[in-house]
Amino acid sequence: MNKRMKDKKKAKILVKEQQLKKDKKSNKILFSIFISLILASIVFNSVYYFWCDIKCYYQENFLWDKEVPHNYVCMNGDKHKPHETQAISINNNVFYVCSNKCAVEIKYHFSELAYSKDALTGKIIFKSNALIGLKSKNKPDVVYFQNKQNFKNYYSNFKNN
Repeated sequence: MNKRMKDKKKAKILVKEQQLKKDKKSNKILFSIFISLILASIVFNSVYYFWCDIKCYYQENFLWDKEVPHNYVCMNGDKHKPHETQAISINNNVFYVCSNKCAVEIKYHFSELAYSKDALTGKIIFKSNALIGLKSKNKPDVVYFQNKQNFKNYYSNFKNN
């Protein structure tokens, strides 16, 4: 009888050890899932919160040497914008500005702000008719070009250097 009790105790101890092993394994799995969810929420929130900055960085990095759409440029400050800008019509020409303040500024200082120099030739051109490109990578400054050939030559000069 004594031997039977010892065997039962050993069996109980063995069962408890196996149960502890299973519990540890399931705790590790649950902990891994918990950490994964926390990391996923951090990534999601970071992308959500910084989406505008990420989009702007992407555009400023990958639009270099490509034509920038007019509606992503504030023609008052000659800056690329990560969001669409608003179109205003002045003297039957469409200009794009980022705010009402810029719209007023371009209306009252039309002769100064409606024109720019071609980045390649230095010739004075009308911004609303010009091709637009980024001045340099990772910077929002834009430059204007009179035609596609000047645009291509400007960027080919940078690529050859």
